[in-house]
Amino acid sequence: MRRTTAIASASLAVLLAVAGCSRLGANAGYKTDTEPVSQEQAIALIQQTATKDAAQAGASESDVVALVEAATSIKKVPSGMAAEVGNATNDGPEAAWDGCLAEETDTQVSDQCVYGDKTAKKTVVLYGDSHAGMWESALDVAGKRDHWKLVLLAKPACAVPMLHFWLETTQRQNTECDTWHTWATGRINELKPDLVVLTSLFTGPRDFKKKDITEAEWSTGMTETIDKVKKSGAKVVLLGDMPYLEQSAPECLAAHTDDVKSCATAAKTAVNTEHGTEEKKTAENAGAKYVDTTKWFCSTMCEPIIGTMVVYQNQYHITGVYSRYLSGVVASSIGLTSSS
Repeated sequence: MRRTTAIASASLAVLLAVAGCSRLGANAGYKTDTEPVSQEQAIALIQQTATKDAAQAGASESDVVALVEAATSIKKVPSGMAAEVGNATNDGPEAAWDGCLAEETDTQVSDQCVYGDKTAKKTVVLYGDSHAGMWESALDVAGKRDHWKLVLLAKPACAVPMLHFWLETTQRQNTECDTWHTWATGRINELKPDLVVLTSLFTGPRDFKKKDITEAEWSTGMTETIDKVKKSGAKVVLLGDMPYLEQSAPECLAAHTDDVKSCATAAKTAVNTEHGTEEKKTAENAGAKYVDTTKWFCSTMCEPIIGTMVVYQNQYHITGVYSRYLSGVVASSIGLTSSS
């Protein structure tokens, strides 16, 4: 169970990081190898990369697991990295640039928040908080490759369970999240997609009275959400939470290029086993599929570099490059591929 004092007490830091993720746009300082680029250039670069990745076969689960296991032998930042380690904090999803991550006071997003194969007959909705945002990169590539339209409904600091949440960034009741829940679940039922993927960050969420939300309360709220979106006729998948590092990877790696191990976190600390177990039970009891993401990140250790990719954008979110790399296993696990 992942419940160290540092992580358990990090609610404010988490939500501040989430808020930062939601604003990785024109002010994020996104850079190529030479100089900053504009918002339009960044979107174009991301789309070009996603299209190129979609033209290739996605990595299989055995390939991913093998690369994860091999990462434990990385001691120094390898040469030929996909991007400079210090720039990984800016490597977010396209949705962070195009306005499709709802801001703090937003209660809905544009109908134009569509990715993947926009002309496809099959539709998958990715619904959640900033963690839905980070998986947009993977599902954009998978959608282009496997011919699915991806509709993103993502609001950072607003997890999908039908619960009241305290907004840590500005220390108030997150009433906009309640309105968002109603709008988003209604939007899903209007769309009548083939598949809905739910995913949320979980680390010390609090309710309107600033009381910690228990696993039982989370389960009740998640069940209500699943029941609501199932009315659309879609198959529902709950994509499990990711392991969290004890420190932000890009900054740590930039300061310890010869000691990658100092930026890793033991799986027994990074993985919230109890939460994963409870979410799996909740999903299955509600008639949804649960996908455990742990093996895509950790063996005995959760490493900040896998292959030549920085995995983590901070402590709590993955980079765009690693999300796109996982497009094949994500597609297979949630049912986008014909072999699933």
